[in-house]
Amino acid sequence: MNTPRRDFLVLAAGAAGSAIAKPSLKGADNLAFVSLRDAHIGTVEIDLRIMNQFGAQPQEVQDFYVAYREAMTDKNAEAKVIEVCRQFKRTTIGGPLLGDASATSVSVWMHLAEPVPVKVEVTEKASGEKKTFSHEKGEVMFSVPCSGLTPDTAYRYQVFGSSQQLLGGGAFHTVPDKLSEKPFRISFGADFHKIGMYRPELLEQVRKRGSRAMLLIGDSAVDGRQDKYDLIACDYLLRNLSPPVQELVRNVPTSATWDDHDYWGDDTSGTLTRKQKPIDVVGLRKAWKSHWNNPEREVEREGIYFESHFGPVHY
Repeated sequence: MNTPRRDFLVLAAGAAGSAIAKPSLKGADNLAFVSLRDAHIGTVEIDLRIMNQFGAQPQEVQDFYVAYREAMTDKNAEAKVIEVCRQFKRTTIGGPLLGDASATSVSVWMHLAEPVPVKVEVTEKASGEKKTFSHEKGEVMFSVPCSGLTPDTAYRYQVFGSSQQLLGGGAFHTVPDKLSEKPFRISFGADFHKIGMYRPELLEQVRKRGSRAMLLIGDSAVDGRQDKYDLIACDYLLRNLSPPVQELVRNVPTSATWDDHDYWGDDTSGTLTRKQKPIDVVGLRKAWKSHWNNPEREVEREGIYFESHFGPVHY
């Protein structure tokens, strides 16, 4: 087995809490490594330990997470969240997150503190040719489709809000539209949970291997929050605040499906809990879909299923 692949598998096993491999990085000073069992508990204290596990995050980021989490439990959560974001001078809660990619298009997902018109400028690296796409529907969570791109071409992009305020940006490379002997790479992953999403060396491996896209198979962000929608939103904020995740998803189009922890809890499936109580499947599906940037499927059906073509690859 070659060294990069062996290193990647060791890191992945450690991220999932496997006994196969121990974490190769020690946590920040005075922070015991967070086990998968502890992560499922998901208190503020544990989530802050996850956030700081591989290097202390700025105090402003930690304070923002705590304040946002408190705001989500308020009876007027929407207004309280806006107040908190203004207090911390934050225009965005998440994004950019690339997704819904093809040989000639990509979509840019954003989660804003308040609804403002957004413009995405996509520039071809070689020629400097620029295309502009906009979103003005007054939503806080949305995707901006960027079409008419050239296959197998490198691009950079920037996202602007009101008064040309820069909200983020990155780069990506479209895939070829036809099969050829020229290779390109798509990465697959699963079971990051919240711990793995803060492991810099794991996510850097995906980027360094030159991935044109990332497909996540489940257990990627939310950790058994059942139908506590305030805590579901907080788990996604924890994902959004992760520097390794930010660096990955703003440069590598990422799509996802869900597993038991994203859905409800450990080993849970179907429409009823173990105590035979109904699960809010529709609400959970809506929340899950809104926080990811997946292709829209051509035929509407229940569930989270989608299919698309990433260049010559049908998935």
